[in-house]
Amino acid sequence: GEQGRLELEYDEVSDTFRAFQPVTVPDSRLESPLASHEAALDVGANNLVACSTTTGNQYLYDGRELFGRFRETTDEIARLQSKLHEDRSSSKRIRRLYRQRTKRRDHAQDALVRDLVERLYDEGVAMVYVGDLTDVLDT
Repeated sequence: GEQGRLELEYDEVSDTFRAFQPVTVPDSRLESPLASHEAALDVGANNLVACSTTTGNQYLYDGRELFGRFRETTDEIARLQSKLHEDRSSSKRIRRLYRQRTKRRDHAQDALVRDLVERLYDEGVAMVYVGDLTDVLDT
């Protein structure tokens, strides 16, 4: 990430936003790719990432199953919240479901990014362009 730019992250369990500043950490094991190809990423909902490279390859990561599980957990959280007494805002089970949902989402995102970066690196992609995230964030 670019230094000097703050990013916000929402924590569902504590219902708070955290700000963090990305920094670039040099790592001798991560040398530059062998070529200078480019890739463009389009981030979406049903297709988490669609990627096209100047080498002519295309990668598509389907997110329907992941979003389906995310929605099922969200619906279960809402159902449990509707059964709570008026003086309570949460329960151990609800907090556990929030943590489980976040952990599952983070794991899937990490695995996707790791897989895609390894593929792009092997192809000699040195620059990645990411499409406008406005609609994705709204969704």
